[in-house]
Amino acid sequence: MRNVDNKIANLLLFTRKPEPLFRDLRIHEILQDILRFSEEILDKEGIRLSVSLASGDPIVRADGELLKQVFLNIILNAVQAMQGGGELTIETRLHTDPALRPGMERTIELRFADTGSGIVAEDRRRIFDPFFSTREKGSGLGLAIVHNIMDLHRGTVDVETAEKGGSIFSVLLPLVDDETAKL
Repeated sequence: MRNVDNKIANLLLFTRKPEPLFRDLRIHEILQDILRFSEEILDKEGIRLSVSLASGDPIVRADGELLKQVFLNIILNAVQAMQGGGELTIETRLHTDPALRPGMERTIELRFADTGSGIVAEDRRRIFDPFFSTREKGSGLGLAIVHNIMDLHRGTVDVETAEKGGSIFSVLLPLVDDETAKL
């Protein structure tokens, strides 16, 4: 019954666009919160965690709870891909590129790399489509929700195959200028 409840909750979240509460947030604090929450799951599944954060205190304008949902969903997908253990590497990188679309000239990238089985090219093209799942009992809504939340935040999410196998999910969010941050 719990699995059905989770599927219904995901369907409701997917079909109704959440009304985000945007505030200036320290992105590393949001990430650390979800890592503390995920610690027990990672330990139980035999997954080693490696975290490397960019220097400074990057600030994004976001809904913290929605971003936590994005990060948790990506982490849980990584856990499911690493049956029997593995390693999850999370790193943040700061980027500046004046050639990018307006509002994305200064960004932070959050990379979630796992040592799981990876995602075949054909599936990577559809991974963010609603109701597409590579798991037998998957609802196919988790990554579609992630994609929608990133759209709400004027950010992006992409996936690629790591050189040694596994997947790398990359989340890109615009940074708030230090002068305009309201913390």
